[in-house]
Order: sequence, then structure tokens, then C-alpha cells
Amino acid sequence: MKNIEDFDNRTQLAIDEYILVLFKVFPSLNKRITKEEILGKILKNLDCDIEFNAKLSPKVVGDYDGKKKRIRISEEAPENSIKEKITIAHELTHAVTSLVFNNELFLRNKYFIEVLVSLVEKRFVLYYSGDKMKNRRVNGYISDFGDQLEIIYKEPLLEQFLAEPEHISKVFVPS
Repeated sequence: MKNIEDFDNRTQLAIDEYILVLFKVFPSLNKRITKEEILGKILKNLDCDIEFNAKLSPKVVGDYDGKKKRIRISEEAPENSIKEKITIAHELTHAVTSLVFNNELFLRNKYFIEVLVSLVEKRFVLYYSGDKMKNRRVNGYISDFGDQLEIIYKEPLLEQFLAEPEHISKVFVPS
């Protein structure tokens, strides 16, 4: 798909909301990348409508398939629920950051991708639920490692991941 209008209405609304909230939870992200560029990454890495009410494995609420360029959301995430919105955010973040596989750091440690996506997801959790889910662990043990990374590297880590995932090493190695 080349234009947002090529998607069905529900997918368009999900993408629009993701981009809107992404720039709210990362207020200085616009210094690194525009909303249009984020949309361009999504359009490049999503070839079909989001499949809602998909039959996925138990305990899997969402899935981004980079080879097929599709997102599936489980029937376990009711329409317009916080769970659905957070799952969509998680999977769209995978689509936005798919170039991360061009970075040697990630080729050596594939769990690191999930750590960073989970940190982005956590921002969406806090946005949608407020303080009532402040201490929620996102993706179990991965969350602990991610929290430590976020304390050390702060905003630049996640902003770099979203804007230029293929160059994430810049955050860890000063130029």
C-alpha cells in the first residue's frame, strides 16, 4: 500500500492515533523525525489492513510479520479497548523500526529489539491508563532490563530507535 487511503477505515484510524500519541509521549521526537516520515515508514512496512480478531497462539495478543508486512491483532483484545490500542502501538512500532535489522548490534542480540519496542509500548500504557498502570511490567523480565536502559540513556535512546533504528549504536557510542 502506498497511501493511507488504501487502507480500510479502522486501519487508518489506528495508524493516525498511533502517530498522534507517539508524538505526545515523545514530545521532542519531532526534532529527529516528522509525522509524515513515521507514516512513510508504516506505509513502507505494512502491505495490508490490520487484521483484527485474528486467531493467534495463546498468550499472543498481536503479531507483526515483517516478511508479509502485516499486523494481526487477537480476538483477545476487544475493539477500542486499552489492550487493543497498546497492542496496535507495539506492533506498529515494529513496523516503524524494521530497519533495525540493518544494524549489527541487533543482529547479534534479537531480544534487544523487543526491549526497545516494549519501552515504547510502556509509554502508550501510561498514556492510555494514567497512573493506575504505572508499575505494570511490559513483557516480563525484558521490562527490568529496558527500565535500566531508559534510566541510563533517557529520551535519546528511544527517539533514535524510532527515527533511525539502523543507527541505534550512535546512542551507545559517542561520535
